[in-house]
Amino acid sequence: MPSAASVAAALVLALSGCAVGTQSAADAQPGSAQDGSIPSRDGAVRLDARTDAWVAQDARIEADAGRSPTGLAVELLSRALVCKLISGDDWDRESANRTHTRFNLRGTDLGTPAIVGDDLHLFFGDTHGWREIWRVGEDPDAVARVSLADARADLSTLCNRLDFFVTSDVPSVAADTDSSVLRDFEGGYLAAPPGESIREYIDRPVPAFETADGSFAGSFEVPSGAISHAGQTYVFWATRPGTGAIGPMRLSFIARWETPGRSPLFYRILHRIDDLEWGRPLGGHFLQIAPVIQGGYLYLFGTGRYRQDGVHLARKRADDIALPGAFELYDPRTGAWAPAESLDEASRAAIPAMIDESVRGIGELGVQYVEEAGLYVLMYQQLSPTSGGNRMVMQVAPSPEGPWASTTVIRMDDPDFALRHCCIPGGSCPGERIIRCDQAGLYGIYPLPLIEAVRRGADLELSVPFVASSWNPYSVVLFRAVVTVSPTFDE
Repeated sequence: MPSAASVAAALVLALSGCAVGTQSAADAQPGSAQDGSIPSRDGAVRLDARTDAWVAQDARIEADAGRSPTGLAVELLSRALVCKLISGDDWDRESANRTHTRFNLRGTDLGTPAIVGDDLHLFFGDTHGWREIWRVGEDPDAVARVSLADARADLSTLCNRLDFFVTSDVPSVAADTDSSVLRDFEGGYLAAPPGESIREYIDRPVPAFETADGSFAGSFEVPSGAISHAGQTYVFWATRPGTGAIGPMRLSFIARWETPGRSPLFYRILHRIDDLEWGRPLGGHFLQIAPVIQGGYLYLFGTGRYRQDGVHLARKRADDIALPGAFELYDPRTGAWAPAESLDEASRAAIPAMIDESVRGIGELGVQYVEEAGLYVLMYQQLSPTSGGNRMVMQVAPSPEGPWASTTVIRMDDPDFALRHCCIPGGSCPGERIIRCDQAGLYGIYPLPLIEAVRRGADLELSVPFVASSWNPYSVVLFRAVVTVSPTFDE
């Protein structure tokens, strides 16, 4: 594992307002110093804070004079519901976004974010039609967007100006029976790699639309993460081919949006990422995937068997995102990276969870890098009898490898949460009530790339907007959590 000295060096540089540069692995060897800079464990170099011009950015945490931080502490200050994005008081009642009548869309989940061009996009999972389209069980995946600048200026933009991609039908195909329905949301259509069958990737057929090499993603086959790089947008999918029935995810793949930011929602599947049964190229730990690009690398935070695995870490060069293979896996036992192809299947599968092997039961997860804070913000849903049942967790770290600090932002068994957010028993869900707590829990926790960082004395305050999914009503809601991040020091 990394020495205490190397961890302290990474922390003091990451937390003191340093700029980040990159070198190739051949140019920046661990333990070396070039031009007064100190390399971090991932091969990046962080400039000396005493001479770095970027040190004036006062959002970052400063190290104590004469002492090097050895870790971080994060504390939840507040959490508030901002709004309901899809349904209002119940499935059949509209929120301020009016998705039922504007887009013929009654319910959806997830909403993993990505910046595409000038807009913030949310990639939703299984989506239900409102009138005449997409019966329950067909459930294609939908995409919505808002102006990124507007969302940064006013978070409530997501509450009343969410704009879903729509089909070319004008008006809606349901307008003859319900004139209030204006347009129909467009589902995402996936094409298999050349020469391969779509059946190798998509399990649940959508009647009348599937061909040998293309289909809409069916029920419970969903986007788990999305990211843009070099003018292209890539979406990671979790699916489970070969079963014919709803069940745990068994495979992940990456697809490229062939018309990024525009209609139609046509994705070209590029290659598989990982699986549970056909070789486990990344150890079977990367079915739900949260991607982030930083320092020339694409980092994947992943988890394997749904709600049974922990959080794992892989990376490859960002410019190789469309190419298969070439991933490195991070082993927290040694603090080292190893090419996945250099390990046999059993060795890949045996790599323990990156944050803490005891942190298991992970569902969906999302990650953002906060440039002005120099911190990674990771959020996930965890279902574990030993961790308080169903809870939503935020972790922060100065580098993908850590060290990570944790706080719980939502616990479903918290009486205050129940009082504010559980629906009226046997009734509707008015106001801040968002979920029938006796039937299901929240899931699908994704921080948005709208995180704000403010200095508060020696600490850093992060305001973190995030989406969460509710099963009943089937919808997505927007929260904001405010946390304080502080450096910690050994006595």
